[in-house]
Amino acid sequence: YDEKMEKLLYSQEETVQYDGYHIIEMEEPVEVEDYAIVVHYEGAAPVEGESWEDNYDWIRYSVTSHSGESFILIDGDWHDMSEEETIKLLNIDFKPNNCCIKAIY
Repeated sequence: YDEKMEKLLYSQEETVQYDGYHIIEMEEPVEVEDYAIVVHYEGAAPVEGESWEDNYDWIRYSVTSHSGESFILIDGDWHDMSEEETIKLLNIDFKPNNCCIKAIY
């Protein structure tokens, strides 16, 4: 999409066999300046979750989420994953932080 997530610039459908990181190459290169990457999942989508430490205080998993970084489409409207209202709409009891989407271009 364009940076305002209003105009579709490119679309491609892929199916993956298992959870985890996947490299999906575009079938057609697209030259863009400002853009937003959107991934559609059937069912639940992977998110970073909350930060945590192990019982021995030597392993830490630390995540942050800022306004404008990650969005979810609910009933036709885009909602920022960093907002409390989005957490209420998702009916979850944890802060999801960002969606697990990485893009290399």
